[in-house]
Amino acid sequence: YKMGVKYVLQGSNLGAMVLTRHFEKTLRLSSNSGLRFFSGDGNQTFEEWKKFLNTLQTFSESKFCNEESVIRGAEDTFSLLYDWLIHYK
Repeated sequence: YKMGVKYVLQGSNLGAMVLTRHFEKTLRLSSNSGLRFFSGDGNQTFEEWKKFLNTLQTFSESKFCNEESVIRGAEDTFSLLYDWLIHYK
């Protein structure tokens, strides 16, 4: 379950980097002026994503992995984030 949650959170960090690049170009913002929230781990974000994917791969091959539970963790996390965003829009 937790690996599914972490998948969503790590993926959102990666997505934030895409947004950061877009905002830097279109809005001329930087991590020091308006983009700190989206900057995440900065240049380490992609490395952290690759580390997580390696960890997920190793976990998926272990006897402790329950794929349905991992998927449920990801789905629940997406649902909770969606509900939170809808509630506070």
